[in-house]
Amino acid sequence: NGAGTTEKHEALVVALTHKYHFDPSFGGAFRPGHTNSFYPLNTATGFYQTGVERNLSPISATVRVRLKSTLSHDFKADYDPKLQRLRNASFWTHWRGGKFSITGTYFRNLKSEPELFDSNQVQGTLSYGSAQHGFSSSLTVRYDIQSSQLLNSRSRFGYTWDCCSVSTEFKQYNLGLRTESQFSFSFGLKGIGSFGSLGLQDDLY
Repeated sequence: NGAGTTEKHEALVVALTHKYHFDPSFGGAFRPGHTNSFYPLNTATGFYQTGVERNLSPISATVRVRLKSTLSHDFKADYDPKLQRLRNASFWTHWRGGKFSITGTYFRNLKSEPELFDSNQVQGTLSYGSAQHGFSSSLTVRYDIQSSQLLNSRSRFGYTWDCCSVSTEFKQYNLGLRTESQFSFSFGLKGIGSFGSLGLQDDLY
């Protein structure tokens, strides 16, 4: 590392997830031909919506490479053994240098079933500072390559002292027929809680 000492980190992770459902109808809750989205379908993959009743879940593969402590890459894909086709694939990369960090995500969701939709999107985040102490800010944008439009953007600014913190956020959504904006604010006291309309940050992955 920068201090000239040696430290260990996880350089490579390869994972395969495949689940067997003893009751594919889930007690009658599953509706064939409709988009089903409930537990435990969401425990094997992030893109779990399906209208096909099955005992075996899609095979979810994850490869994570982290040759440096400041740089990470993730690749994920789901294969449907019943339909014998690829359902989706995504790539995520993250870099941090000092107080700056950059994160990029690309995902492709294929129309593997009649009730599902194609999607081809990218998301990028540029951050500065740390939410634990001092000034912090971030800008996130999400763009749909298939429709050639900006889906949403999010800007965050905050400052954290030893006793409390203040955060603001501005969001914009492109809903097709109109664009909506939302402003949120939060004030937090350490050991007590936070007050305001601003919640935790949410990410695509």
